[in-house]
Amino acid sequence: MSITVSENYQRLISQTLSGVFEQANNSKTVEQLREELIGKIKTSLANVFDELNLSSIGDPLSNGSFYFEKGVSKDFHYKNLSAGEKSVFDLLLDMIIKSTYYNDAVFCIDEPEAHMHTRLQAKVLKELFSLTPANSQLWISTHSIGMLKQAEDLEKSSPGSVVFLDFDNRDFDLTEVITPAIINKTIWNRFFDLAFADFSQLIAPQKIIFCEGTSQGRKYKDFDAQIYGKIFENKYHDTKFISIGSSAEIENIENQSVKIVSNILKSSSILKFVDRDDKSPEEIAELLQKGIKTSKRRHIESYLLDDEIIKKLCDSIGKTELYQQCIQTKQDAIRDSNENRNNPIDDIKSASGQIFTELKRILSLTQCGNNKCAFLRDTLTPLVTEETAIFKELESEIFLE
Repeated sequence: MSITVSENYQRLISQTLSGVFEQANNSKTVEQLREELIGKIKTSLANVFDELNLSSIGDPLSNGSFYFEKGVSKDFHYKNLSAGEKSVFDLLLDMIIKSTYYNDAVFCIDEPEAHMHTRLQAKVLKELFSLTPANSQLWISTHSIGMLKQAEDLEKSSPGSVVFLDFDNRDFDLTEVITPAIINKTIWNRFFDLAFADFSQLIAPQKIIFCEGTSQGRKYKDFDAQIYGKIFENKYHDTKFISIGSSAEIENIENQSVKIVSNILKSSSILKFVDRDDKSPEEIAELLQKGIKTSKRRHIESYLLDDEIIKKLCDSIGKTELYQQCIQTKQDAIRDSNENRNNPIDDIKSASGQIFTELKRILSLTQCGNNKCAFLRDTLTPLVTEETAIFKELESEIFLE
């Protein structure tokens, strides 16, 4: 056994002897006393492993050790455990024994996933978390995506119980102030990069949403996917938006790109989302039958250039008094597009170039994007936050059943 395990074995024997001579235990049977002393270890081990159980602590006066039951094997010696099994048992034993002596402490574990099968990592963190005394803290440094995901789940089930500290790009030759990181798509991408390096892009998101747009060119490259990704990255960081082509290409059930992604990322749920354009109610219903959702507004520009978002833009730069002038110029641009270029009255996209130019002039905007696409993506999209009606509208159309 390792030095730490040997020390914990001696502590356990000490607790056993103390228990035997404790008068409060006079009425207890040997079985009850034994269960109190090693029952917690057995329970924790069973919470992690399906077929590994602690059976006894042997004879402490004759080179004692821990013995296990594993499958049909009985009295399986500690030294015969695999490296991963030893790693898990050592961690759990150490936490159980140490927390008995130190119930108001900070427990620090560096990379507990070492030598451990990936399927066990989340279970181990959950068990360590449950073993941590109420007045104590558990600090873990890890590269394990399984543990990071489990930590996020623990925080969701017990808000305020877990925080993430991001040590990336820190210079510890200087004074650094580290505050808890917000768990969003950005921080998860860092986790993936850290844990998997160039393989990070192979991690399957929970949901993949195919939307309109091209992955070619520069000006409009992945435009819709970028917009939706930015809007929903905080609340739906496990969702990936992918531009796959025109509405007709998305609707095509033989689309090879969709088939390839679907076959590779079998664990991800697939959704398709297209613009309303001029689709009739009957067409929308037919698309829904094929599993394709349709936006209620004509296209993405209709959401980004909504009056609410323009109001937020004016407020964000301290020019609320110019809001009505901005709305008027928007209406003028739409009317001009309708009357002079015969575009539909709800075709905000056709008027978006003129709207961009006028908003930039009226509000004296600088570094807001060199063209309308950059302006919509970099200046207006960040204003579509969770409390806005536009966010809720898009969320309902895309994510809600």
